[in-house]
Amino acid sequence: LNGLLINSVSQSVIGRKVSIGAVWRESKGQLLRLIGLTILTGIIYMAVAIAMLLAVSVIAAPFLTVSDSSGAVFAAIMVFLVMLGGVGVLLFVYTRLSVASPALMMEKIGVGTAIARSWRLTKGFVLRNFGVLLLAIVIAGVISGVASIPIGFISGLLIQSLGPNSWAAIAIPTFLTGLLTALITPFLAAVTSLLYVDLRMRKEGLDVALIRSTGAGQ
Repeated sequence: LNGLLINSVSQSVIGRKVSIGAVWRESKGQLLRLIGLTILTGIIYMAVAIAMLLAVSVIAAPFLTVSDSSGAVFAAIMVFLVMLGGVGVLLFVYTRLSVASPALMMEKIGVGTAIARSWRLTKGFVLRNFGVLLLAIVIAGVISGVASIPIGFISGLLIQSLGPNSWAAIAIPTFLTGLLTALITPFLAAVTSLLYVDLRMRKEGLDVALIRSTGAGQ
């Protein structure tokens, strides 16, 4: 969605409406690259997490062999600090790569170039972008939490009235949860796409280029 929505979002910021068909025509040539980028960024995040766990193991192992409690306490403190640093690194990498998908789709570039492009675009805006992404995730989490209350209530009623093995008691809450996810996920993707457009406007004057292309199209 981060990749597919960028064509629509980039035109919406200058007041143009783009049809689903137009978005598909602009995007279909890059879909395999988009899938590859999604897999590669997932591997990068996983590598950072594995490196953090290895660092925790290496640092904690010597202290766990100490017989007194001070060694265990010191090991626990070191593990906490390393994990905190690892989470920080993971969030930093996530923020720096957050606009790789929109860059790949909008600029029709390759996977490696999209990662490098995202890294360059987010330079100098890491804290700001992280704040925007975090706020969007918090908003989505609050909406999801509030909406899950009636879904849970409906699920409880169905289980009581129809039994836990009834198809309705299973299918209806699952459908409502899927519908909720289908509403929230595009919101998060649109925020990421807007971040990409905003960064290019600030650094490269994308707004001027989009307005010019609109005039040329007319």
